[in-house]
Amino acid sequence: MKIDEQILQRHIEAAAADQLARDLTGKGYAVAQHADFGGLQADLVARKGDEVLVYEFKAPASAKAGWARQMSQLKEQAVRQGARFRLVFVRPPRESRVEIDDIESILEEAIKNDFPDALDQLSAETHVDDVSDVEIESVEIRSGEVAVKGTAMVSLHLNDDDGENLGSDRLPFRFDVVLGPDGKLARTNSIDVETSDW
Repeated sequence: MKIDEQILQRHIEAAAADQLARDLTGKGYAVAQHADFGGLQADLVARKGDEVLVYEFKAPASAKAGWARQMSQLKEQAVRQGARFRLVFVRPPRESRVEIDDIESILEEAIKNDFPDALDQLSAETHVDDVSDVEIESVEIRSGEVAVKGTAMVSLHLNDDDGENLGSDRLPFRFDVVLGPDGKLARTNSIDVETSDW
C-alpha cells in the first residue's frame, strides 16, 4: 500500500521525532516528547546527566503562522537553561518513477521458464495466469544490461492429477531479473514466491 503524500506530510514530523527518540534512548538519554520546557512546548527533550537537548521538528510544507517566533522563544529558553537547541528540518522520502515496458509479461516469462518449486508443490498442475501489481524497488544499468528487482503478484490456477480444477489463488513474490539491451528477459537471478500462508 502506498501512503498518500498529504497524509505522509502530516505525520512526517512525528515519525522523525519517534525515530530520534528511539536513537537517543539507545544512547542512554531520558527522552520526553511533546514536553513542557520552561513553560513552552518542545517536540522532544532529551536528558543525560547534566546534558539537556531540546529539539523542534519542522516539515517545510507544515509550517504554520507564528512557528518561527515560537521556535525562537524555545531556543532562547534553552540557552537560558544551559540546554542545546536543535531545529530539525524533515523531508519525506521522494519516490522515483520507474517504468519498464511490458514488465508483467517479462516476469510471467521468467516464472514459466524457471518454474519455482514453491509453485510446483501447490498442486499436480500449477498454471500461471498472469502477473500484476509490480513494484520496482531498484534498477541498475551496466554493460548493456538492466538489473531489475522488486515485488509483484502472480495469479495461478491449480489442477489435480486428472486435470480437474482445484481453484485459483494470487501470491506475492520477489524478483531479481536481468534484461538485455532489447528490453527482453536475458536471465532470471531469482523468483521467490511467498507460499507460507497458502
